[in-house]
Amino acid sequence: MSSNRNDHSWVTQEMFDKKLEELLDKETGGSLLMIPGLYEVVSEHFNNAVLEALEEERDPKMGLERGGPDDEDDDWEDPEDP
Repeated sequence: MSSNRNDHSWVTQEMFDKKLEELLDKETGGSLLMIPGLYEVVSEHFNNAVLEALEEERDPKMGLERGGPDDEDDDWEDPEDP
């Protein structure tokens, strides 16, 4: 008895999700961002983290998580200031 290759009623959500994860593990982030609509969702989700990372790379002393000279309510000290 041959099965109909278009009948996927036997596939559970758990099976689908597991196989999807396996396939995604083989892809690069760049290739995933080329999927229509995915870039918008991912960039919105990681928006603040990307901006903070870029800010940190631009000037490590201005890191938002550690505070900086523009953050009046913290105890941040410039390590180069004697």
